Amino acid sequence: MDRTPQFPPIYQPQRLDDNDAHVAAIAAARAGAEAAALFWADRQDAVDLAVVLRPDVTAKYPENIAYVGMNAVGDALAGLLPEQAPVAFEWPDRILVNDGCIGGTRLAAAPTSSVGQVPDWMVWSVLLAIEPDPDDEPGHHPDVTTLGDEFAYNELFSMADLLEAIARHFLRWTTRWQEDGFAPVRAAWMDRALGHHEQPIARRVFFRVEAIDDDGTVTLRREGLKRILTIGQGMKQRTWWLPDRFGAYKAMVEAAER
Repeated sequence: MDRTPQFPPIYQPQRLDDNDAHVAAIAAARAGAEAAALFWADRQDAVDLAVVLRPDVTAKYPENIAYVGMNAVGDALAGLLPEQAPVAFEWPDRILVNDGCIGGTRLAAAPTSSVGQVPDWMVWSVLLAIEPDPDDEPGHHPDVTTLGDEFAYNELFSMADLLEAIARHFLRWTTRWQEDGFAPVRAAWMDRALGHHEQPIARRVFFRVEAIDDDGTVTLRREGLKRILTIGQGMKQRTWWLPDRFGAYKAMVEAAER
């Protein structure tokens, strides 16, 4: 990495030589890590970042941090990418640039003994594909892309710039959620929802987000089908995929074995 990221002072950053910040943060949370412990992998091919959260016992719908986190990633990318590389979301966890998935977010939480009980800890994380594989043939994975496949991103910003921007916007959106409620979070998320504004998109088969309730429950529609799911249900298993070299598959297997 060209330089060490400088995060807002509220965070307690920990650099990882290995990948899988999501797995590292979960282990730390279980071991008693404090809120705002931030784990980032020192790698050039991907953004791999996770934050430990300690929800207040009176918090309502803490799983809505999933929307907060996606807004943070969306704002971070939008502030660094050129306007011709639009950022979009697909519920519940996919991040898209130019209609291609560059990765997504994940959410883990301590088990609870009853419905509605606030978990002792939560972990929010993001994994984004940055560097293309020089051995990968164009079009081999048509629904997946990297920032390097789309444009010369390294002429605009560094990996440290992007890590810093995500952490900064995550703090800003968390504060706004706490102070102003879920309405601005929902509005910003919907503004980037795939197909919400009928913008031209290459992929036509997807569930369109029709509405998001205050508790994070979403109404989805596709070709006459209707589904209603909570954000907790949606985040239980990630919907996005990246090639194995980015480490997402390993993290998924380790999470399933816990």
